[in-house]
Amino acid sequence: MIRKILLAAVLFFAFRAMAGWIDGSGGPVPDSAARKSSGEFGVHLVLTGDAKVFRETWNRPGTPSLRTTKTVKRGESVSAILLFAGCKPGNDGRCHVDVKYRLISPDGSSQDFGSTPVSRRTAPKPGIMELGDTVVTLEFTREDPAERYLFVATVTDHNSNKTIEVSAQVTAMDSSV
Repeated sequence: MIRKILLAAVLFFAFRAMAGWIDGSGGPVPDSAARKSSGEFGVHLVLTGDAKVFRETWNRPGTPSLRTTKTVKRGESVSAILLFAGCKPGNDGRCHVDVKYRLISPDGSSQDFGSTPVSRRTAPKPGIMELGDTVVTLEFTREDPAERYLFVATVTDHNSNKTIEVSAQVTAMDSSV
């Protein structure tokens, strides 16, 4: 059975983003299943095999080189992490962004992980992307099918009444592969 582990990570560092989803030369980056925007609000769902290293890399000065994954060996884990930009500040100047994570298994069944905060911090300035406060880590046991799974994150900016759904696939593989 897949085990879920929720880790709250308060991360206060941000870097100048290619957010608002623009590339290094200033051109727009089109939406994809894992990266979408609505006006100024943008969300990117990334999967990583090591959430701790991902956070440590994020917090280093300069533009980070982040390790992501699309595969996980059965008996190991994968973490879903959200990057976001452009949340609307409330009257207190803070973001009020939540996420509902869901995992769709190869047989079509769905496992809901409930709602958890992405950010209650002071809203970042335009052009700044931040790492969400919550990480969902799933351990794939040797009994889980060696097939494709779909992480779905429904992210709501309550101050702007905008909701964005992003998704990312991960393939569980035999450890001998």
